[in-house]
Amino acid sequence: MSRKKDIDLTDIQILNILQQDASMTNQDLAAKIGLAPANTLKRVRHLRQKQAIRSIQAHLSYAYFGFNFRAMVVVKLPRQYAEDFYALLRGNQYVLTAHAIQGDAEGISKMQTVIFEVLARNQQHFVTAISRQYAGLPYYDYIDFDVYPVMSVIKDTTSVELTVDDAG
Repeated sequence: MSRKKDIDLTDIQILNILQQDASMTNQDLAAKIGLAPANTLKRVRHLRQKQAIRSIQAHLSYAYFGFNFRAMVVVKLPRQYAEDFYALLRGNQYVLTAHAIQGDAEGISKMQTVIFEVLARNQQHFVTAISRQYAGLPYYDYIDFDVYPVMSVIKDTTSVELTVDDAG
């Protein structure tokens, strides 16, 4: 469902600027796009109401807090356990992102593949805080886990630069 019909070039400018610095004051934002502050605020509120802006968050430095281990985990499990497993992932404070993806063609009807990113202080913390949580599942023997430690982060962003083509 496309919502871009009610977004114009000025909205695109607002969204691109806020993606880079969401802490910017309304006054500063208005000055950057050349609108009155009241009109700018009205547009930002409209974008939030339409859910073009889902949230405004601070992006923390994980290393500052001692989280120096990241891993991508690929899990294959029988479909009948998928929703229960999703609930565990949603409730785990160390899981950054999680996605159900299409697996191989052979197992597509019976198996669900999930990939998720985990943050931990170190490899030992990963084992104790993450792995042991899943080891106690009654269906653990039916789950295939592959863990890939992240060697370096090549790109880590939540922003996408929008263009004129993205406006209605």
